[in-house]
Amino acid sequence: MPLSFKIKTSFWGKKKLRKPIANLIQKWSTYFRTRHNHFVSYHKTKTDTMKLYEYLTIVAIIIGPIFAVQAEKFLQRNRDSKYRRLNIFKTLMATRGSSLSFAHVEALNRIDLEFSDNTKYAKVIAAWKEYFDNLGHKKETKEELTIWIARNEELLANLLYEMGQSLGYKFDKVLIKRNIYSPVGHARVEQENELIRKGLLDIINFDSSVPMTLINDEEALKTQQELQATMLSYYKTQIEKNK
Repeated sequence: MPLSFKIKTSFWGKKKLRKPIANLIQKWSTYFRTRHNHFVSYHKTKTDTMKLYEYLTIVAIIIGPIFAVQAEKFLQRNRDSKYRRLNIFKTLMATRGSSLSFAHVEALNRIDLEFSDNTKYAKVIAAWKEYFDNLGHKKETKEELTIWIARNEELLANLLYEMGQSLGYKFDKVLIKRNIYSPVGHARVEQENELIRKGLLDIINFDSSVPMTLINDEEALKTQQELQATMLSYYKTQIEKNK
């Protein structure tokens, strides 16, 4: 039997050392097994985390540009809507002294289109409906016309006030009503055009006639009679020659 084997056998054969050595071996075995399990668990968790990070990176690469484009479209639509609302408001403010102009009427007709899609502009729509209802009232007498015009001015100022408030402008109703520059010449031209239009319609509908004045001029009448006599004599001569 080899010497080394005898030493190991004799060493292990001692009863006093047999139990402590077994406990030490068991402790070391447990320690290495635990460390091994921790090592395997750590690397497995790290691998799973890396896989999740890679998946998220791929998703971000695919979805990111799409989301950016959609967000830009959304912001652009909002900017365009705000620009159109501002354009209506500025047109009405600029033409509030000339309510019969085509630009003013067109801007009024665009209110429902641009301000009805948001509850933020509910007061604007309510003011526009009230103004629109008053515009359709019939006027029979001059007194009614005067009251109607004053009411229109009041309702238009209220509409512009609510519209300005919703768009971030701080205007006073009195300022809107009073601070209007409208040259007298423009008002005169507009009034004259209205009178011309009404006069022509009356003539076309046979409600009136074109005024005419007859001038009695004896000299002109005598000359006309001579001309008629000369023409009759000439035509008679021509008729006789042709017979």
